[in-house]
Amino acid sequence: MFRHIVLIKLKPDAQESDISTFLSKLKPISEDPNAHNYLLGKNFYTSLVESDNTSTLQASDSWDMVISCQFKDAEGLKAYMDSPEHAPPGALLSVIAENFLILQYEELLLSQQTAKNFI
Repeated sequence: MFRHIVLIKLKPDAQESDISTFLSKLKPISEDPNAHNYLLGKNFYTSLVESDNTSTLQASDSWDMVISCQFKDAEGLKAYMDSPEHAPPGALLSVIAENFLILQYEELLLSQQTAKNFI
C-alpha cells in the first residue's frame, strides 16, 4: 500500500468561506476510485509541548490540517495525482495555506523495515 499525506498550515487570516470552498473541492477527488480511506482532520495538539525530551513544539511550528489516503499501488497514486479533479483543491491551497507539505510513501509493517530502506 502507498500513503499520500498533505499537511497544511493555514494562513492566520484564512477565511472560513475559503476553507469551506477548499473542502468542497476535495469531495470529487476524495471519490477517486484509486483512493481508499480518504481522511481529513484538524490538528488538536498545537500548544507548547512540555516533555522529558529536549525539543519543544511551538504553535507556529505545527500543522493545522491533514489529508490522508491510501493506494493499492504506485500506478493508482500516479493516476490520482494526475487526475484533473486534483487541480481545483490544489489551486486553493495558495489562498488558504501559509505552507503545506506533501508526503508519499510505501507503507510497510515495522517488522518489514530495515535501516537499509532509509539509506
